[in-house]
Formats: sequence, C-alpha cells, structure tokens
Amino acid sequence: KPHKRNTFKMAVGFKIGYVIDTWQKYEGPDYRLGEDLTRTLRQTTYEVPGVNRLSYGVYTRIGYSRFNLFVGYQISSFFLDKSEFKGRTGNVFTIGFSFVPF
Repeated sequence: KPHKRNTFKMAVGFKIGYVIDTWQKYEGPDYRLGEDLTRTLRQTTYEVPGVNRLSYGVYTRIGYSRFNLFVGYQISSFFLDKSEFKGRTGNVFTIGFSFVPF
C-alpha cells in the first residue's frame, strides 16, 4: 500500500557471490629477513592465495517506514581449508543500518 509508508517490514533471504579479483597492499617497515627496518616497503600482491572464490550466506532485514536494520552472516569460510590460513575461521558477519528513500 504505497499511501501507507509507515509500515513494518521484514525480509529474510540467501546471498551468493563469486570473487572476481583479490589483492592486498602493504606500506610500512620492511620486515623481510635481514632487511633494514628503517626502510619503507611498498608492495602490492595480486591474486591472494587461499581465498575462497565462492561465497554464500544468510541475510535478514527488519525496519519501520524508510529505516532498516540489516544483518548478514557468510556461511562459507573466507579462506580455503587447504590454504596456509587453515584453522582460522574467517566467516564474515555484517550488521548495518539502511535508509530507503523511495
């Protein structure tokens, strides 16, 4: 009912995604073995190893009128089990606030 904007809303859903590109950037002291720590290292790594390409999770949104609170939980782990990060959970939990102007 568009004429009644001040209504209670709730949505539950499932999200799925695919990671197209990964990269990390570092700028700081050079911690490599045998290097001088006073020297600054600038390094960019593309295609970070061990990142799970497929992500999926659950999502819910609850709100009143134009204001909403959303919560999401990524069921899939961020890192692959066979990577060097094995044993770390890495599941992503998201919480936030949204405003719907239309």
